[in-house]
Amino acid sequence: MLPQLPIPPEEWLINTNDEFRKLELPAGERPFRALERWAEQNDQSGPRFNLLLSHLSTAAFAAIYAFFKEHTSLGREHAAPFRQTCFLYDTAFWPVIVPMIYGQCTVDPIRFVVGMPPALFTHLGWNSTARDELDAHWFDCEHQMNRQRFIDDANVPELAREFLAGGEKALLAAAESLLAVPPNQKAGELSRDAFESTLKGLAVVKAGLSAERARKRISHDLRLVVQECAGALPTAECARLEKAPPLYPTVGARYEKGALASQRLWECYREAQHAMAVSLRIIAGELMP
Repeated sequence: MLPQLPIPPEEWLINTNDEFRKLELPAGERPFRALERWAEQNDQSGPRFNLLLSHLSTAAFAAIYAFFKEHTSLGREHAAPFRQTCFLYDTAFWPVIVPMIYGQCTVDPIRFVVGMPPALFTHLGWNSTARDELDAHWFDCEHQMNRQRFIDDANVPELAREFLAGGEKALLAAAESLLAVPPNQKAGELSRDAFESTLKGLAVVKAGLSAERARKRISHDLRLVVQECAGALPTAECARLEKAPPLYPTVGARYEKGALASQRLWECYREAQHAMAVSLRIIAGELMP
């Protein structure tokens, strides 16, 4: 474990961001490159992955991340090899980073939680139930990151690619909405859209779902969406996805007043992310009925 870094001065962050902008570095990569540079300037060096593991939960990285979130499009774009998701703990949503991982390595997802106060971070570390939920969600995101190519794979039917891309876009927007202060209620609607679009994509690949049937027969009925791809789902996954539709607001609810509790918003997002991970793993041939 490396020593903690001091918090970088704002002037340093401004100059670093200006340089990254000239280099046309994607906003999603800037906080991690800045962390790497700040560590080097403080006599810390090593593989970027090790630097991330050592500093993601520190005040220094929280300050770096907050600066780039305020001054760039961070969180509103998908920029490999990192992705932003979130996790609900102690009534608040916390940013969580999911990097692209190559090869075999041991990863502890709690190390990728960003900006959580030290005392609360320690509390999370001792909460085995919350840690299990964080781990499951993080690895769902990691499954998506490592199978991203199937969303653009020419061997996947065009209609499926369109549905999967729509699901991916909705998931990214839902995470951004949950991280707003206070959480944006639109996250429930976006998570619903992601759940529906993702499973329609799976149904196109595995059940031959047509555009006409998706539009006229299924429409926005989430129960019918799950039924359509049930034959491709492992039993346990099918049972889990069948329980998800009642979580989501109806399509008409977007025109009505009312608020979902943070826990309900989290469950909507978590299940949509799980649907994406499962769908891509099935398309990749890793999960069988």
